[in-house]
Amino acid sequence: MKEKYAGLDELIKILQSQPKHEGALGFMGMMIAGIGLITYFYPDMFYAIRSRRKFYIPSEREYPVIKNMSILFVIANFILLILYMIG
Repeated sequence: MKEKYAGLDELIKILQSQPKHEGALGFMGMMIAGIGLITYFYPDMFYAIRSRRKFYIPSEREYPVIKNMSILFVIANFILLILYMIG
């Protein structure tokens, strides 16, 4: 009866033969930075996309939450870019 799972040596060979995706972290970092900056400077557009074309005006209490969320996106961007430079 043939085993269903690959051995450890075979698994290592398979993983080493796969193409490298090092540029994916840099691309994801730039995308997240773009989303963060757009959300920071245009919070109304964020709500227009989020509400799926329903007319919705965010209250003044929600703007600081949107700004904080966009800052977290930019921080995630820096983390991904650092990982891209290291790896």
